Amino acid sequence: MVNTGPGSGREQGIRQVRRLDEVDLFLFSAALWLPHRIHYDRDYTRAEGHEDLLVHGPLQAAIATEMIARHVRSSALRVCHISYRHVAPAFVNSTLAFAALPDPEGSGRAAGSFAVTVGDAESGQPTTRGVVEVGPMTTARQARGTLAP
Repeated sequence: MVNTGPGSGREQGIRQVRRLDEVDLFLFSAALWLPHRIHYDRDYTRAEGHEDLLVHGPLQAAIATEMIARHVRSSALRVCHISYRHVAPAFVNSTLAFAALPDPEGSGRAAGSFAVTVGDAESGQPTTRGVVEVGPMTTARQARGTLAP
């Protein structure tokens, strides 16, 4: 299990606040070939009933996962499994709060788990929830089973 005891820096969880703008949405769409108009065409998005451009759910998940990966890297851990569910829309130019708390229950499959919540920083409305599991880093040879850990 990930060390979450006093003095580990993890008992408080991990937090990050970020404002995603049109450039972020464009770059994510371009990098992953995601051409859906709700991420770049305001008129279309409003005609679909949304107040503004939507932030990609996978972009929220990627930011939260990277936040955890940076946090555990010094402990020789890596992200080994992610699971997310998008529960409400997030809109462009809104400030999103990313939070990950150590999950003592975990799945038992990994060295540790983090319960993740992404939400609108002003209203507190959650937009994405998930779990990120972390485990020991391995070399490519260890992963293939040709080298003992």
